[in-house]
Amino acid sequence: EIIEALLTKNRTIVTSDFEQCLALVSGEIPLTIHRYPSGEEYGTWVVPDQWDILKAELSDGDNVIASYHDHPLFIAPYSQSFTGWVSREELLQHVRSKPDIPEVYCYEHRLAYDFQRRLQEWAISLPHSLLSTLGKPSYFVDIQVETKPSQMLVGDCTLTGNCDYTLAFLTHLCHTGQANDGLGGVAVGVELMKRIQKEFPQRNYSYQLLAMPEMIGSTAYLVSNEDRIESYLGAVFIEMPGIRSPLCLSHTRRGNTYLDRILHRAMTDRGVEFTEWGFGVPRGNDEKVFDSGGVGIPAASIVRHPFPMYHSSGDD
Repeated sequence: EIIEALLTKNRTIVTSDFEQCLALVSGEIPLTIHRYPSGEEYGTWVVPDQWDILKAELSDGDNVIASYHDHPLFIAPYSQSFTGWVSREELLQHVRSKPDIPEVYCYEHRLAYDFQRRLQEWAISLPHSLLSTLGKPSYFVDIQVETKPSQMLVGDCTLTGNCDYTLAFLTHLCHTGQANDGLGGVAVGVELMKRIQKEFPQRNYSYQLLAMPEMIGSTAYLVSNEDRIESYLGAVFIEMPGIRSPLCLSHTRRGNTYLDRILHRAMTDRGVEFTEWGFGVPRGNDEKVFDSGGVGIPAASIVRHPFPMYHSSGDD
């Protein structure tokens, strides 16, 4: 139900929809919302303005070819507004597609996660099969976005124990229009916290679930909670839980910590199919922030891999 409700919401770094999404999650588990103002710098990350979509479509003047209503990935997060006629050649310079998976819209994340490109250009995505049918000399692009200073949000569910030592589960709520990349990890994290709360009402350690924008959220959280870093026993990033690929255990930066040994033992004892990788591969995420130099919280990752529909509308 969480995935269905939030799948098509405008979930990028700072949006009005992001708060609605966390409000729904807070109906399932107790959630504290941490807020980080636009323009503030955390580590090397700068929190952007709120980015909301008013309209986004491509037409030939007579018929709409594709739009945000067809799929949220039609427009790249943090595209600037643009309205006007462009030549076919100019349009193609702004279009992203996946030739190897010709029926999907692809996720163009580079504008959102590069502060020098946010709101400085526009980009859209089209299925490659549709792109090949564009034969007219010019097309009309209508992208209308609204931006304003606001706050980036990080959802925090902490189940306290008898001591301050904490194990964190890291998830990201961004990645609009994608079910397993991020959002599925949030859903698993919610279920995980419910089970811990039910099965271990008297806990020795504390357990935390963070739902946030990828990388920038975990960076802002740790910079703002530097006094808590020493209390973390470790962290586990969760992603891609709903696909039919083997579990993938990516180890911590040091690779031989207590957390590494426990996760390996748990998977081996359960008899599940899994592969093991080094730190940050096959794909690194928020665990790279928690286990970065100068922070050093042992952080591993549990995902499913491979996933051909990664970063596309095929992640449904």
